[in-house]
Amino acid sequence: EICEYMDILFLFFSMTDLFFSAASSAGQSVVKLEGDSVTLNTQRPAETGITLLIWSFNMETDIVIYFIRDDILEIKDNYKDKVLFNKATFSLLVKNLQKNDSGIYTAEGSGSQVLAKYSLSVLEPVEAPVLTLVTYWSTSDSCNVTVSCTGGDRSLMSSCDSSFCTPEGGASTDSTLSLSVRDDIIVCNHSNPVSWKKQTIEMNLCYPENRGKSLMFSFYSRELCACVYVGLLWCSVLLKKQRKSD
Repeated sequence: EICEYMDILFLFFSMTDLFFSAASSAGQSVVKLEGDSVTLNTQRPAETGITLLIWSFNMETDIVIYFIRDDILEIKDNYKDKVLFNKATFSLLVKNLQKNDSGIYTAEGSGSQVLAKYSLSVLEPVEAPVLTLVTYWSTSDSCNVTVSCTGGDRSLMSSCDSSFCTPEGGASTDSTLSLSVRDDIIVCNHSNPVSWKKQTIEMNLCYPENRGKSLMFSFYSRELCACVYVGLLWCSVLLKKQRKSD
């Protein structure tokens, strides 16, 4: 169980690194889950001698304008219920994040001094993956199953034994979807940098004792259905005879 979560965390951090490196040229990268809040801090002390500070979105839409000497704060109408500004630190709190809040946030002081720049990505939580058993076969000392794992718009098919899962058709595990096996349990992980979900299948169908139990259950189920059918048929005959006698 611990090893399984270590695998998930490794995948998680790998994806986060990809996000950070991709957005580094646009400013400090921040990745958040929909509905969360984020605090954007200035990267220089507030005591810089500036008289004006502006937080903007995508370099074109003003969010906050703060005239420091006169202590006059203007929060634009579209953001009055969306942000909180800290006059002491110049930090900006953005609440209830949605996907359209993704973009570049910049704090500029007097003379267009850039005090902070962030590239914010707001992501939805991932959907639970769908893990399907396709086929299974076994020998006296081994068990192999083929499974299909689907998450979002991605899909993987792998052949798994009790130790490894091998992608079929040359497909490879990507950063959002992966298949692994441990202790005869196949795990499909679906993740992004802010959330993950998993689905599991046990490989117990491969083992003769479990197949025997399954067949035994199937046999008794058929016998029970047959008995119920005969009983209902007999009751129907008795009712017809009773109606004729009446």
